[in-house]
Amino acid sequence: MFQSGVVTLGLAAAIHIDWHLARHGPGLSLGWTYHWLVAVPIFALTAVLTVHRWRSAAGVAGIVIIVIATVLAQGLEPIAESLFFGVPLGYGFRPERLTAFGAFLGIGVATFGVVVSVLRRRPDVAE
Repeated sequence: MFQSGVVTLGLAAAIHIDWHLARHGPGLSLGWTYHWLVAVPIFALTAVLTVHRWRSAAGVAGIVIIVIATVLAQGLEPIAESLFFGVPLGYGFRPERLTAFGAFLGIGVATFGVVVSVLRRRPDVAE
């Protein structure tokens, strides 16, 4: 249980950090066009840890982890920004942020699927 919580929180943090990598503007912003490439190692590591822990149920466990991390990073975090920093709620859900998130998540889920598939084919990993 502890490992899944750490993986979920780590993935949620990575999803949020990606927004800082992608966005243009002052402060903690880098404006990277290819920010979504960061999803490849993040989701690959998530897949490795998930297969290591759940083996045959890695696909289902991974979906649960990704969904919870997404809710934390793209749902609760923007709401918390609005409550604690007084920014309008719509700021956390504007098109630029959702586009960056979509690219990151799309590449990430594809990476997760490929890595789980490859690892589950290995005889020393498969059940």
